[in-house]
Amino acid sequence: MRVFNTLFATAALVAIALLSSANTASAQCSSGRRTRKEISDLTQAEVTALITGMRRMYSSGAAARFVDRHIRMAEEAHNTPQFLPMHRAMLADFENELLQAAGGGLTGLPYWESTYSYQNPGAAFIFRSDVFGTANPSGDGCIQGPLADVRDPNGGCVRRNGQRNFRLHQPELMVAAMTGSSDYPSWARAMEYGQHASVHNYVSGNMGNVNFSPTDPIFFLHHCAVDYWWARWQGMNSNRNYNLYGGNHKGQRELTPNDDIAGRRASAVVDYFNTYCYEYQDPRNAVNGREPFPLGGSSATATSTSSASPTATPTPGAGANVTVPSGLTEEFIKQFRLDEAQATKARDMINFFVGRLNDQVSRGQKLPTLADLQALGGSKDAAATPTPTPAGSGALVEVSAEKAVKAAAMAVMGAVFGAAFA
Repeated sequence: MRVFNTLFATAALVAIALLSSANTASAQCSSGRRTRKEISDLTQAEVTALITGMRRMYSSGAAARFVDRHIRMAEEAHNTPQFLPMHRAMLADFENELLQAAGGGLTGLPYWESTYSYQNPGAAFIFRSDVFGTANPSGDGCIQGPLADVRDPNGGCVRRNGQRNFRLHQPELMVAAMTGSSDYPSWARAMEYGQHASVHNYVSGNMGNVNFSPTDPIFFLHHCAVDYWWARWQGMNSNRNYNLYGGNHKGQRELTPNDDIAGRRASAVVDYFNTYCYEYQDPRNAVNGREPFPLGGSSATATSTSSASPTATPTPGAGANVTVPSGLTEEFIKQFRLDEAQATKARDMINFFVGRLNDQVSRGQKLPTLADLQALGGSKDAAATPTPTPAGSGALVEVSAEKAVKAAAMAVMGAVFGAAFA
């Protein structure tokens, strides 16, 4: 009986600890959580608010501070597993100011999920003339459309030079990278040198330079998509990936959860759900090649045929082969100061995934989608209710009052049966 009482008391303490964690997480996000949406899921009013906010950020000099920040952190934030958290922290700070500049018209920083336009990225909704302007400006390459008056810190125009016949990573390849990257360093490498670098290379112009890429407003929506994929990777394996962080920083030192990232512990930056209080809404319109409203029209959902800009190509159906993304150009690798050895490793991994996926296609197997992964994880949102645990442990405690009580009950039953069979 004494053993039972001791074990019961231990279980009760577990429940109290879980409830305490739940209350702490709730207090951290007492004003609610922001919802980051894919740009083609915004209403016309939200797109207008986004453009207004961006123009104010760049005209006031606020965006220039983030360009300077990116220049200062360039060496520490690239070619390293620190790439993901350092950009996450920067995005969160940018989001705070953007939402104020947008006058309350946004629910969060939008993201551009480019994989759904992998075959023809220039046709993506974001490059429409009434959104962020074309990827291939005529003449001197200065961006056109509502953001044409955006200037770089030296007063010059911001340029794009969308690469012709350039293929990005498609959704199935991103899912393969998620499932094939079981540890954080390999996932960080796959993201930095994969889809992240591919989009920078495609847009080129200012986006093709590691220091000045944030002078193009599209930078923030692209990096928000990189963060989206990281968040979804964190939610895999029933959130067991959530706190994973580490790796070697350029052969100089091992990264730890206690490292400083923009004034916070790395473990806190990794825990985006409770530290920064945002969540992601998965893409809706882009998945089906739809745009939220026609050019010059209302925000009622419209098909691409009602728009002046062709829509992205929907993800291929069963039986379609996965294509190898376009390789990074030598000029881009130079301008972005990429570690060529790491980029080669990432490229080899991509080629391996493409081969494996096409083997599945040849056998008539359905390729897994992000929705499939979420179904396996038992949660609509890959990071439904994460809360901090010892960072780097790979464990995640999902807390709510109901879950805490269930956990306590399970602990009691485990203690009882464990004592009975001891």
